[in-house]
Amino acid sequence: MSDDVEFHFFTTDNGHALAVKMTGEGPDPLKADEALVEAARRGKSKFVESLLKVELLVESKEKQRPVNVNATNDRRQTAIHLAIEHRDAKYGSEQKYLKIIELLLRENANINAQDSDGQTPLHYAVKFHNSAARELLFQYELLDVGIRDVSGDCALQIAARRPDLLAVYQLIPVYISQRKYVQLAQVLLEGHQNEWLHIPSYQKSYKRFFRRTFISFLSETRSLAEKAGGLIPVCPFIETPDGYETSVEEDKEWLKWAIKAREVIDIMEERNKRIISTLRK
Repeated sequence: MSDDVEFHFFTTDNGHALAVKMTGEGPDPLKADEALVEAARRGKSKFVESLLKVELLVESKEKQRPVNVNATNDRRQTAIHLAIEHRDAKYGSEQKYLKIIELLLRENANINAQDSDGQTPLHYAVKFHNSAARELLFQYELLDVGIRDVSGDCALQIAARRPDLLAVYQLIPVYISQRKYVQLAQVLLEGHQNEWLHIPSYQKSYKRFFRRTFISFLSETRSLAEKAGGLIPVCPFIETPDGYETSVEEDKEWLKWAIKAREVIDIMEERNKRIISTLRK
């Protein structure tokens, strides 16, 4: 790399120019961080890619990247937050924004970073109806779907209250795989019992969706419990016809049983894995 490299950027909305300059004395980290955040907001995927590739030899002779992939703006939004939020903006196509998210995650950017409201990139992917970003985030094991924002809401709760049924449908299997049973049960109960008075034209379809999802979760749990033999208490849940109105007390009892049953099933699965691993040695 030459001793005198300069990345020209663009002007921000307030007219301030952003550029990352690297000379023999090295880059200005603050400007580099600002440039990364602004580039993500504007969908400048090629610039982000170039910025992440730049490495300099410092006094310790170790290569260091001059930009912080977890840099934030004054609202503590990272480049990933902004790429998810602005994917429909005038600056770039959706694919460019997805490319930016992928580049940052590949460089170990914090997938669970929280902004000033406590919201993670997954919260944003739900809030801004970005299903493509959700699918991308699901591919990373470090994603924690159970993080709550300052209002106490996880991503699934936001999706359910909107309601965004596609997001709910996408999120439920991930909540189950990450064993977030309490949050899942809370959302199913709220959705099932909610009268949806603010959207009366969709009231029946929403109640039906959550009712069926609620029944499906209980039925699947009962099936798993039956395979476990007598190690799990008998299920109090009795399958009811679609449209049958149950009391809140019944629903709570069924979900309480399902949460406990899932926890026992998970313990049994972990034990079986350890036994198999030991036998293979």
